[in-house]
Amino acid sequence: MLVWAYRGTAQLVIGGRKYRLRRGDAAWLPAGVLNSITLPRGALLLPLGSRTGSSAVLPADVLIQSLPPQAEGRLLHTVVANYSFIRPERHDPNDVTRRFLELFSAPRLPTAAGGSGVSAVSRIIEEIRREPASRRTLVQWGAELCVDARTLGHDFIDATGQTYVQWRAQLRMTLARQYLEERMTVSQAARKLGYTDASALTRVFTRAHGMSPREYQRNGWQHTDEELILR
Repeated sequence: MLVWAYRGTAQLVIGGRKYRLRRGDAAWLPAGVLNSITLPRGALLLPLGSRTGSSAVLPADVLIQSLPPQAEGRLLHTVVANYSFIRPERHDPNDVTRRFLELFSAPRLPTAAGGSGVSAVSRIIEEIRREPASRRTLVQWGAELCVDARTLGHDFIDATGQTYVQWRAQLRMTLARQYLEERMTVSQAARKLGYTDASALTRVFTRAHGMSPREYQRNGWQHTDEELILR
């Protein structure tokens, strides 16, 4: 759960460690870790969103981050849209949590051969995000980037915590949810993600979420556990 100090201060205890939250600070409360919050009179702590699973756990040194004052309007918009029935048609309920995690939990990626300064793993991540329909295997990536495929596979796990195949599958589901929330049709989303047709995406999506893409578009985002791709 990502919480935000809208007014006043708060004291947090996360996994036995104490933290002080000042106005404008956001705090990530990791799943599976005992935590408590103490608020003085007049203080207001608001939820910005949540994630499930270990993929959303951050190191202790980035659990608390100060958000800029100019973001207050957008953050209030997120709270109201996420936790009430006042929800704009194109609102992304996961935008703030996604941005927080991307900013403060980016893994350190190994450097590719050739000393280019651009890692092989980060290059693959960038390319697949740009073209999620790509069907290139890790062997093909290794040949293109002049990196042994086995080494590249180990580097990918070190950087993302997942195999290349697992990461790509999860990324596609992350993007599928985003596209559906943007009111794309299932056929349009399937084409962008590289599935042969709408029925192929429907099978994979239903297996991953316990509901069909069309069910998800009918406010299913409120009732499904969603994993997050950090990179």
